[in-house]
Amino acid sequence: MVNDSSSRSSAAISTTHTTLPAPSDNNRRQRTRILSLMLAALTVLAVSACGAISESLRRGDNGDVKTFEFTRGADGKADDVIPDWVPDDATHVRYVMRTTGDERLLVMRATADALPDSCEEVSADELRPRPVRAGEEPDDYRTDATLTAQWWDEGREHKSTITCGPWWISPVGDSLFAFRPELKSVQIEEPQATQEAP
Repeated sequence: MVNDSSSRSSAAISTTHTTLPAPSDNNRRQRTRILSLMLAALTVLAVSACGAISESLRRGDNGDVKTFEFTRGADGKADDVIPDWVPDDATHVRYVMRTTGDERLLVMRATADALPDSCEEVSADELRPRPVRAGEEPDDYRTDATLTAQWWDEGREHKSTITCGPWWISPVGDSLFAFRPELKSVQIEEPQATQEAP
């Protein structure tokens, strides 16, 4: 016969309560410093990107292409990205540039009335590239856009009626579309044909 009291004592479960030591003041200070540094880093990042909504660089069939978006024209000019003739109060500014050449595409919400007096009205027959460097001639440039953007209609550059320096401007409603021609000496690769899956 088994003694009931001995079986109860051997089957008894022992529980212990462990209390964790309270965090020391040093640990609190260290966590506070880390959180402060993280907050400061996020603040610097946010402030440095306040002008550019987005910026990206991609390698495409037509060279290295960089794209920018700015809330206002003044933001893009402050970052030395877009040309000086862009009105400061232009909005929804989108910009595409080939980093290996001169070609640029630009669209913004603004009207032709906001352009500076240095910009000139032209007819389609008068559209000619304006060299930006000594020794270049208008015939050294392509007059068809080779860059692409969802917002750029094919042939838009030939509908331009204003020039601002080397830029061709095409007003459409409350938007201005702008094109800067590319030198013929800049190699533009033809897009590779995509192969369909068998």
